[in-house]
Amino acid sequence: MTPNILTPRTLLGRISQHVLFWVFVILFYTFVYGRMTGNYYATFVHLMFTFPIYLATTYFTLYYVIPKFLFKKNYKAVIVSAIYMVLGSAFCEIMIILFFIVTPDYKWPFGNIGVLDSTMLDIYLRLIGIFIVVFFAASIKLLKYWYNSQRMNQLLAQQKLEAELNFLKSQVHPHFLFNTLNNLYALTLKKSDKSPDVVLKLSELLDYMLYECNTDKIELKKEIKLIKNYIALQQLRFGKRLKIDFEITGYVTNKQIAPLILFPFVENSFKHGVGKNTGESWINISLNVEHNNLTFEISNGIPKVAIDVDSKHSNGLGLKNVEQRLGLLYNDMYSLNISDSVDTYKVVLQLDLSKITIEDVDEN
Repeated sequence: MTPNILTPRTLLGRISQHVLFWVFVILFYTFVYGRMTGNYYATFVHLMFTFPIYLATTYFTLYYVIPKFLFKKNYKAVIVSAIYMVLGSAFCEIMIILFFIVTPDYKWPFGNIGVLDSTMLDIYLRLIGIFIVVFFAASIKLLKYWYNSQRMNQLLAQQKLEAELNFLKSQVHPHFLFNTLNNLYALTLKKSDKSPDVVLKLSELLDYMLYECNTDKIELKKEIKLIKNYIALQQLRFGKRLKIDFEITGYVTNKQIAPLILFPFVENSFKHGVGKNTGESWINISLNVEHNNLTFEISNGIPKVAIDVDSKHSNGLGLKNVEQRLGLLYNDMYSLNISDSVDTYKVVLQLDLSKITIEDVDEN
């Protein structure tokens, strides 16, 4: 985790925090009780005697009760520990009060403190003062625990996103690359003018998926280009039996999107709408951007041969993965609607391009 004000980098930093905390406590109570009694020196001397009680109850709570009982939800043990601390603190306070009562003329280094005010000897007031400090220190401890837990959850979410992104990269199935290379080989044998264009598109597709999308955000135009290259290569494979329409409207320049958010829906349509069909197939895609609002729609026919075998598009692992990434990246700033009928499968995705909630998380 990245060091912060709650978790200093070094042991010296932690010790300094504790020292400053206790200096503040002593000065604060000297001022508060001193104003009540009118004797700041006597108040300070008395606080020095009770200071070990402050230390014992506070550190017992921070390093034993909280981690051993509270974090493990053993609330009964927490209550029992609190009772023992109250009784122990009360006993020690009584002993200190008795000492000051029986030694009123003791010669202190900076003068006699005189007869102590009744406020000074009020055990209930003293106990309240001790447990206010314990409560404040415990609150800091719990705040630190909550903050570190949030940071850890954020780090785990980032690692999960990276793992999911790597999984999505693997969703470009080997058979797609194999078929593309076969088609390229056939074009090469025919010395077709299309060969260089196929090589370029395949190179750009692989470059994007292996290198360019290793980031939280990427230009929307690059994601669109990936889809276009994928479509072009698939058209080479399926030829005239595939009818596809890809319409882009709105202003897509200087817009950013999480990488590989749109592409899995396109790949899924080819896999289920075209790959299982021996006849003619169709896919319609539209992408519209107005301000920072993106609407992506894709629909395809469901072939009868696919209905006989596996009648519907299943929201397989790839699409579930995308839905999880959408939830992590865009929180509630997206809408995903997937519907299918007897012969049509349709996806409508709406995104607020200005909202990506996962940020880089630094490790040690």
